[in-house]
Amino acid sequence: MPTHIALVSNQKEDVEIYLKNLDKPGVTLKVVSSFKQLEKLLSSNPYNGIIVDLKTKLGVPRDEKELVYELLDHYPVLQSRIIPGSRKMQILPFGKTTRDISLEAFLSDECRGFNARTIRTGIRRRIHFNILLSRTGSFTMDDLERTVTMNASKEGCFIITTADWSRYSSAAFIIRDLAVKTPVVGEIRWCVPWGRKLKMPGIGIRFEDIQASQLNELADKYNLK
Repeated sequence: MPTHIALVSNQKEDVEIYLKNLDKPGVTLKVVSSFKQLEKLLSSNPYNGIIVDLKTKLGVPRDEKELVYELLDHYPVLQSRIIPGSRKMQILPFGKTTRDISLEAFLSDECRGFNARTIRTGIRRRIHFNILLSRTGSFTMDDLERTVTMNASKEGCFIITTADWSRYSSAAFIIRDLAVKTPVVGEIRWCVPWGRKLKMPGIGIRFEDIQASQLNELADKYNLK
């Protein structure tokens, strides 16, 4: 199976150099010039890894920076730049990728061993809604947790909690920041228990019962589209 790599670069004079350096057996490459284009690409096509041109990343508008980190958090990522006056790539590791890694090792070890994936169309953004969380939907004092979301999308959210929850069970919660405070019901798709190293404890929820007006407010006021 080929290794599918997306390259993000708006440096037209450097793209040809990237293409030459990345012309490797078993590697297919798709070039996009912006992170919004990358979001569209990843939502419809599975990829094994991403290479990001440093100048392109540094030039991202402020309102797109959250999108950059949300996208790059899902894949093996390598930053790079073309060394001025040469036709060579300088490798600049990023995030979870091992430090001091070569291009060949990134492609063969990091990307080839990573199952190609797409992203959800409603990508989650870091936003901290105030939440009243309930197991039963009664929201009584003995069935209520005051907490916040770590991120959210039009499809669901991640709620920070140290309580024990089970996958595929239901949770009810009120998003206090919305004008309509009708309880939302969601299915728990994954759980992160307290104490897992370097992980925020909580539950990933997919919306199952939410008012249309609430979804509209998430889209219009909080840009969760």
